Amino acid sequence: MRIFDLNKHGLHKMFETDAIVNGQWHETLQGFGGLDVIMEKLQSDRKRGIDQESVLARQQYFGTNNLPPPKPVSFWHCAYHQTKDFCIRILALAAILMFSLAFLSPDPLDSIIQAVSIVIAVLMVVMIGATTDYRKEKQFVNLYLEQAQNDKKQFYVTRDGQEKLLDHTDLLVGDIMKVRSGDNVTVDGILVGGSEYLEVDESMITGLSDTLMKQPIGQGKNNVIRAGTNIFDGNGIMLVLAVGEETYSNRMKNLDVDEEEEMIIGSQSPLSKALETLAKFLVFIGCMAALVMFIVLEFYMVRHLEEVQQKVLSQFGLMKVLEDFISAFMIIVLSIPEGLPLIVTLSMAFSIANLRQSNIVIRNLQVCQVLGAVNYVCFDKTGTLTKNNLAVTEYNYGGKKKEIHTRDPQFRILTEALLSSNTAQIPNVKLESKSDSGSDILDQDLEGQWLGNRLDVALMEFLEQNIKRAFLVEFSKGVISKRRKIIYYGNQPYCAQVALIQGDLYRIYLKGKSNEILQKCQNVPRNPNLSQPKDVWDVGKDFKCQELDIDPIDQYQKDQEIAAIKNFNSNSYKTISFGYRDAHIQNILEADWNEILYNSKEFVYLGTLALRDDVRQDAMNLDVLFRQGQMEIQMITGDTRINAVNTAKQLEWMNHQHAEQEIQRQSEHLQNISQQILIQQKQQILSNRSIPFHDSSHDIQGEQAKSGIIDLDELEPFIRKRLESMEFVRDPLILNFDEYVMKIRKILEESKIFYVHSDVNQKNVISKVSEILDDVQATKKIQYMNRNIQILADLNQTQKQQYLTLLNKINEATIAYVGDGNNDALSLRYAAVGIALGKTATNAVKECSGVILLEDNLDGIELCIKWGRNIICNIRRFIFFQLSFFFTSIGVMLTSSSALQEQPYGVLQIIWLSLIQDIFSAIALSTERPKDDILLKNAPIKRGQNLIDKFLLKLIGFQASFQFFATIFVLFTTPTLFGVEPSYLHGINEIGAEFVPEYAVHYTMVYHLTALFQIINLINARRVGHNEFNVFEGIQSNKPFTIMIISLIFVTQIIIYYGDRYFKTSQLTLFQNLYCTLIALSSIFVFQISKRIFSDPRK
Repeated sequence: MRIFDLNKHGLHKMFETDAIVNGQWHETLQGFGGLDVIMEKLQSDRKRGIDQESVLARQQYFGTNNLPPPKPVSFWHCAYHQTKDFCIRILALAAILMFSLAFLSPDPLDSIIQAVSIVIAVLMVVMIGATTDYRKEKQFVNLYLEQAQNDKKQFYVTRDGQEKLLDHTDLLVGDIMKVRSGDNVTVDGILVGGSEYLEVDESMITGLSDTLMKQPIGQGKNNVIRAGTNIFDGNGIMLVLAVGEETYSNRMKNLDVDEEEEMIIGSQSPLSKALETLAKFLVFIGCMAALVMFIVLEFYMVRHLEEVQQKVLSQFGLMKVLEDFISAFMIIVLSIPEGLPLIVTLSMAFSIANLRQSNIVIRNLQVCQVLGAVNYVCFDKTGTLTKNNLAVTEYNYGGKKKEIHTRDPQFRILTEALLSSNTAQIPNVKLESKSDSGSDILDQDLEGQWLGNRLDVALMEFLEQNIKRAFLVEFSKGVISKRRKIIYYGNQPYCAQVALIQGDLYRIYLKGKSNEILQKCQNVPRNPNLSQPKDVWDVGKDFKCQELDIDPIDQYQKDQEIAAIKNFNSNSYKTISFGYRDAHIQNILEADWNEILYNSKEFVYLGTLALRDDVRQDAMNLDVLFRQGQMEIQMITGDTRINAVNTAKQLEWMNHQHAEQEIQRQSEHLQNISQQILIQQKQQILSNRSIPFHDSSHDIQGEQAKSGIIDLDELEPFIRKRLESMEFVRDPLILNFDEYVMKIRKILEESKIFYVHSDVNQKNVISKVSEILDDVQATKKIQYMNRNIQILADLNQTQKQQYLTLLNKINEATIAYVGDGNNDALSLRYAAVGIALGKTATNAVKECSGVILLEDNLDGIELCIKWGRNIICNIRRFIFFQLSFFFTSIGVMLTSSSALQEQPYGVLQIIWLSLIQDIFSAIALSTERPKDDILLKNAPIKRGQNLIDKFLLKLIGFQASFQFFATIFVLFTTPTLFGVEPSYLHGINEIGAEFVPEYAVHYTMVYHLTALFQIINLINARRVGHNEFNVFEGIQSNKPFTIMIISLIFVTQIIIYYGDRYFKTSQLTLFQNLYCTLIALSSIFVFQISKRIFSDPRK
């Protein structure tokens, strides 16, 4: 095995974003002794590449470029996770106690049956939850593997001196590989050769939509290529230095997440906390009621023992104590919300199944319950709110949109210029090969989409709107056949292609930045009305370049073009201009290109194409929709402020006037503030012990200044005025992270507590959260500022994560983050809910997310949140059902124990009422679907918020009171009204008592009424919101609910007529049955009355 004397972890430092921006990666490179030393230690050569014999050793030391799929989660791990639920553990404890009582009871069958029933309920909850989680994890792994197979890329690599075409999964550290236009690089490395300049797109890494310029090492300072980079233009040769999980993008994805900083971890979601609090409350109430009942029963027992002259420690006395303990323990069993974990699990499983039908993958059950608590939705911009797919929106010439005529000589030459440098391809069609005639083009398979980098594809699609594909392909072959030289623009913002016309006459096409192209042009095409008719080339003829009459350009025309270009740029359009000139060149190899190309201004201006990354139409209404659903919506992007504001303007998330003012302010800022002034501002801030300045106004190339720090005094009056009035006005704050941290520091400084000006900066702002929260006034101001932030621009991935952490901790926000690029991986992982786009997101991003929108349809976010809110609604429905029965049954049992010295329910009756029937009810209520207006009528649940609000508590109290008095009425009047023997005189529920059917009619009617009350309550529980009066609405379409209701009625009747001594029930007459049924049905009218009284008409 070969030993590579190289610290691979040291190499990784060269690819850190901060190291690249600050130029520190050069220091790291020199620390290794330079590139040649690194190549020597890697045993790699620029010409020969690596030896095939070293492949195995490289794989073992540096790893492979084949990312391992997500680790499969075992079924038993999913089951173990389900057992951590508080309610499950309480039920398990109850089962153990019931088994223990079986050893002390003379008739252990009842205790054993009860314990087994609890165990069955626990197993049902655990198995359903584990099965659902396991299936979702398995689906995700299959989805990952399928996409990994479809996303395979191929690169040319030099090994043993020979060039080989390999899959990207076979790339190794030390490989010398070629990259070209349209490639998506999957490794980290350094450019060592190729074109003088490469134009690359790093938006999937940084979020910045502007392209960057890269150069081979030795020709400039920007030589690093990272995994996730798209090659926009040019060709290069790179040395691979990191592969697979060791690349920068994948290392950022795999950063360890501190449990204390994770926003949502398992049961710590707002809903889980609320459910745990509710369960503890119910168990506490049950224990207190059981203690009271046990004390009352023991008081009666002592009196009874005195009458029969028995001692407490006698066998009779001990049996009586055991009997009373079991009776009291039944109240605890009643208080355990065994259906609560089941309805949560079933509701989530039901939601996941329905969302999957809408092409939405939920990776685990916990995500569903968190969705109902989301109150902040944060979006990445590039590729998420926009399509990350450029499209030509206008051909501008003369300061206005130019009408296109396919036989117009000017458009023909523009087409030549577009095709001469275009690398877009159609599958199975080689544009480099020239056909002998135009007829065979019709025989080729021209189906499919254009493939290549975004710009070239956009230009081809623009041409295809005006030219048929078959003609365009043949035209492209003709132009390429004439091309003789490609000149990359070096330090100039344009490139040139040289085509042969005839003899020593050549045509030079220019493509590049609009202002630079315009400055080089002294001529324009002559007005078509004044031009002589020109021949145009057609398929079937030998290709020749188009001729064109020209005139000198005047200043008025130039001013019109400049104004149009400025207007495009201020609205975030990418502009590309074109020009050409014909020149006689004796020897193309020895020509003075500085004179011909760079120093010449004799070019003819052909016009400007305006391109835009279109916004997703399904994101247009999300702003209004989410705000109506009481959620804040924010854009968090690595792109520039102007681009972010323009995107918000297109989406209609911002007032157009406010957006135009911000764009104008930023445009003036870019034009008037030089880089030197920005550096002076930075030095001044640092000298005042301010926060470290992140020079986001200077990109890696240093070619353009972006947004600098705005004056704090501009924002301070604005924020102070709104904080004093505390009125909600949607004038959004638009900041970068530097400004955001400075605003926090400004607020803390004004609080005049114990802060100093230099206490808070970007690096320590997270650690200062606890101190901020100690200052109530400052906390409120920061919370208000956070709510009014609409756009945070120029953020790197670490700053995104920092902001989400601050938002989570200070505003107690439950955040859903939506993204697609590798620069979103940290944010997706730290957010409460990470939502990834299935088509455009990388596998690394999908691994960090909890929700995957397979069709990239942003409407799916609304659907997810609706189902999340519906889970909370289902839980509230079950709470109404559970507590109404809970308070009724406890009241009846305490009253009966006090007045009759025993309870009216048998052990198995209580098991059925509290356990089995609760489980059936949970299944029924979990299948309720969300209503269309659920976001409007149901606010997201907050941390620490009680699931039982005043309105629900009033409904529960009203219904429980009616059912309690109705049951007590039946308990005390049945013997008189129906002339039956009072059951309490014969102690039919005592341990070891003989069962006589005639004596059980009384208590059977009490049990039957209680069971029917539960069934009717189940129907009432379907509509527990304000102004929801029709409890039967949609019941016919909910088949599972209808089946459960019918099943419960059927089983209840079976128990009444065939329960006998096991359930201690006696057969009722038809009249007795109808009597109980009519009383139970009256609870619907009582429920309607309570809704009319307590509903808020405004909701």
